Amino acid sequence: MTAHPHRQTTRFLATIHTPGCRPVDDDPPVFDTPQQAWAWLAEQRQQAEDDAVVLLDDEGDTCYSTTLQELAGLAAISAPDAAWDGTGSVRGDTPGDGGSHDLGLVYEVTALDDPAVCANPGHDHTAHDTTGTAIDGPHRCGHCGRPAHWDEQVDDYQHDDPTAPDCFLIRRLPGATPCHPERTTH
Repeated sequence: MTAHPHRQTTRFLATIHTPGCRPVDDDPPVFDTPQQAWAWLAEQRQQAEDDAVVLLDDEGDTCYSTTLQELAGLAAISAPDAAWDGTGSVRGDTPGDGGSHDLGLVYEVTALDDPAVCANPGHDHTAHDTTGTAIDGPHRCGHCGRPAHWDEQVDDYQHDDPTAPDCFLIRRLPGATPCHPERTTH
């Protein structure tokens, strides 16, 4: 099946982070479905719980957290519908850290629209590696992973989707020109 040249394809970013901090993984994985993203997050949580102190129930079986059960439950939902698009977040304690200063972890799935063709000559969507060399693929925000671009008009980076919430690195600036004029801003 060939994708329509003007239609965007939604993919799903899976991140794990301490509240208020950048994701644990500098290059978080992107999946074709939200179920794949939630399943990966559940696998990561289970691995972390397996590596931490093992809790056993009365029968001597491993006792996993409600956080893992919730992640696995989200991965098992067959398909998003009009009431839920497959995105969201689950917050849980840090496995193995029973301290009173534990901020916990947030497991999050975010929808990413692959950038449609942008006809704005003032936008640069070129992705670069850490040395500044152009690489294949769209530019993505270093904090949230959403598609982004350099906007010549405001002399700063902006998310491609003007409805995307501000993140640690990108704040929507007045005067920024949208890639997708059919979308409205907050």
